[in-house]
Amino acid sequence: MSQLVSSSQKRSGPREIKWTRSLTTEEKATCLTHLPQYLQLTQVRGKKYDDFWIPLWQTFFAAHPLSPLTAEEIESGLDQGERKGERMQIIKLRVREWFNNHCRTTTAGMGRRAALDLVKDSKTRMLAAYQAYHSMFKDRLEPIIKQEWIDSVMSERLTEEAKAKPIPPIPINFRNAASKRMLQEEPADVQNEVDEWRRAQRNNSSKVEDEGDEEAQRLRIANRYHKAQQALVPTIQSILENIEEQTGMIGFFTVVGPQPIRGGNLGSITIFHGRNDLKHDFGEVYTTERWKNNIETPLMEFAATVFSPSVRASRALDIADGMSSRSRSISVAPSRSASAMPPMTSMSAASTNQAPYAAGATPQEDPEAEPQENIEDGDPLYEHEPSSYAYPPIGDEHSEVFTQPLQSVPDALPSKNASVADGASGTESPPLVVAPGSLGDPQTDGEGQVEIGAKTSIAGWDNGEDITAEERAVLLAMESDAERLRAMRIRQRDREQFDDGLIRNIPPIVPKVVASVPKPKASTKSKASKKGGQSTDGEGGKNDRSALKKPSPLIPSSTTLNSSQTSSSFATNPDVPPSEETRDAGWPEWVVVAMPHLQALSDDVQWTSLLDKWIELERQLGFPQKGRSKAFVLIPTHRPAPLSNWIHDGCVWDELPNIVPGIAQDYSTSWWLWWRAMQPAWRAESLSQDLRGTGDFNWGETRKGTQNGFFLMVLSVGLWLRGRGKGRDEWRCGDALREVHWVIGQMLNSGNSPTLGKRGRNNCDTDKPLGKRIKPRS
Repeated sequence: MSQLVSSSQKRSGPREIKWTRSLTTEEKATCLTHLPQYLQLTQVRGKKYDDFWIPLWQTFFAAHPLSPLTAEEIESGLDQGERKGERMQIIKLRVREWFNNHCRTTTAGMGRRAALDLVKDSKTRMLAAYQAYHSMFKDRLEPIIKQEWIDSVMSERLTEEAKAKPIPPIPINFRNAASKRMLQEEPADVQNEVDEWRRAQRNNSSKVEDEGDEEAQRLRIANRYHKAQQALVPTIQSILENIEEQTGMIGFFTVVGPQPIRGGNLGSITIFHGRNDLKHDFGEVYTTERWKNNIETPLMEFAATVFSPSVRASRALDIADGMSSRSRSISVAPSRSASAMPPMTSMSAASTNQAPYAAGATPQEDPEAEPQENIEDGDPLYEHEPSSYAYPPIGDEHSEVFTQPLQSVPDALPSKNASVADGASGTESPPLVVAPGSLGDPQTDGEGQVEIGAKTSIAGWDNGEDITAEERAVLLAMESDAERLRAMRIRQRDREQFDDGLIRNIPPIVPKVVASVPKPKASTKSKASKKGGQSTDGEGGKNDRSALKKPSPLIPSSTTLNSSQTSSSFATNPDVPPSEETRDAGWPEWVVVAMPHLQALSDDVQWTSLLDKWIELERQLGFPQKGRSKAFVLIPTHRPAPLSNWIHDGCVWDELPNIVPGIAQDYSTSWWLWWRAMQPAWRAESLSQDLRGTGDFNWGETRKGTQNGFFLMVLSVGLWLRGRGKGRDEWRCGDALREVHWVIGQMLNSGNSPTLGKRGRNNCDTDKPLGKRIKPRS
């Protein structure tokens, strides 16, 4: 019969006895006398405790020798002599634990540790002794260290060829080792002087808050808020990524509050995470207008009740104390689509929404804020600053920080019906103020003529650019101040390009040219007349397909056209054949035929500007008229079906497809896939407009002339604009217009530069011609 064996009997050998005890009160008092020295060592980087523990053990065990073992301890198996070293190690461990526990700031009674710490106050650390020594005697030590380094390098070089090579820079570890060695060789008074100097440096550089200076205290708090807001975006992006990785869920993050860098005005930050197969996130699908009406505006109204005007004013931070005056805080609204500017990153330029102001409160203005345009009327709560482009942060392609609606592009102009904003209101522009020497000045003659070159200034639209008397007369003949302001901004842009050497001359400001030539007989023949010689007009059968609605004339080009080209090139009318003057401007027949139909697609001023740039691109490419190889044809992959069907049906201008609401979504999907497929590799995914560090500015897939080239992309945008009417936000074709506008500007710049993106005569691809030639006809 088996017997139970105790656990002690199961052991193969005798149980090992361990000796333990805690520090006594006298031992703790001894440690307390060495605590100040230990706290100073914690402020020094690197290995610094070797010279502290050895003297401490000698002092400690001299004052507190090991006590003899008790009879009970001896009976339990402990030996007075053999276990002495082990007992000393246990006491040393307890001493180290005591010093480690007493060098930390206590957190008792302070609650739970913060889960998110965006701003960590770094403690000023004391320099190491050799670092302080090198800083104090740098002029004397550097020549010695340099010579030692040269001798060390040359001693390892045995051949003459190796000795002739240049001496590499002094590595930091060699300099530190030399400084330590020379410090040890210094007398005791020098070492004491170094120790006092580094202590004084730490005390002088430590952060000492002046409780008596209320303004300094307020600025410190505001600066802390600002730094935390800067760190918020990458932190939340990382959090959203971790949430998706661990839970498989996506979403967005929105916060609102006073932004110190914007003078304490209210603003918010929104970060979306998660994209669908079309690279669209929730903000792009939800649209900017709905986001503003349903989320942004109510949130800002609520925030105005939470943060009083005095609180917002206390958060204001001077530009010099915060960040660059060119920077902007993160915006509240999402961009409309993935094609718009990706966000900023690192708190780069973007728009922001201003806070409401109480009665009598004065908003703090940005000293470098641009003049506002197209400000919405009737917004009682806050103002909209003009949106601007932002360089994106380098991060996850699925996370994006969104900017304000992005209603402007580098060359975008205000619409014809837009009124010039006066301050923060949406009222009409103030009446013209006649300046001395202007057309309304009584000092001029009865016809309102002034001397050539006399500089005048009219409030509202005159930005100070030099214009002639003839150009001023053209400006005053325009219908509204918005058109005058637009023309003057074009002049300012042209003058800046001229100063940068991008254009050879500054185009003049010329009036709109509207053709008034009577309609002649049709000069084109239909297919029936070509085949059988039969008449197709009047009673002869088919009707003339070229009869179109008269489009609005284009605005004069602001690129590199000279005065004669500018005044004649846009006088095209679908009812009037091109004049000899237009033909002399260099337009090929297919451009002359296509231009009036393109003009009729939309009266949007950005569309007009896009046509201007497209004509200049064709001119820069030499107006190529033939080409069926890959070098002249856009890739057809993902091209929208309505456009492809129109091409296969013979490109009949009277039968342009209509993009109606029923097919708008499919058209949008196909268009963006088509657009991404022809982008350079560095922007194919994100459609980034950040040109820094891309390395290759190749626009070879888009910089193609002829009716088979970029013309089709321009036409696809025009069809989209014609179909959407006034609902650009819902159709998301406004982003497509801005994308094409920006890319065509980059292609023009690459053509003007001798090094960026120029295609040589022999560099064109010569693939097998496509099976069907695209040739629009009327």
